[in-house]
Amino acid sequence: MSEKLILTIIKLHIIDLSDFLNLTRPLKESQVEQTAEMIIDEFPLMKIADVIYLFKKAKNGEFGNIYEGLDGLKILSWFREVWCERLDYAEYQSGKDHQDKKYEHEKIFGSARTCGSSDPIQVEKAIKRNEEWLLVQMDKTPINTNK
Repeated sequence: MSEKLILTIIKLHIIDLSDFLNLTRPLKESQVEQTAEMIIDEFPLMKIADVIYLFKKAKNGEFGNIYEGLDGLKILSWFREVWCERLDYAEYQSGKDHQDKKYEHEKIFGSARTCGSSDPIQVEKAIKRNEEWLLVQMDKTPINTNK
């Protein structure tokens, strides 16, 4: 999506929010333009879905009541809040995915560690488990869960 199109979408959402709130002091065109540009500059990785989500939250009053009117600083603070939510969720999901993979690996190959072991049988077992894991990763053999 081009930056110009994204800028237009954000501006339309700001104008729509202003109309929805029926503000006595709506944002001027230059304020809408500057706010949209600042959003794009500060949040280049934010997706359009995040923008839509943010403006729905604003319409639902989830950022509090807007008594004094709407301005660029308020809108930017909402974007910061939603961006932090998104990062927190991504961090949580990454940790959960890691734990799920670790559990899956341990379920297949066990959780025994053989680092530093001088027992040739343990070393041989570790090498075999590693070879099996590599084959599974390369999709050359089905996962045998009966071990």
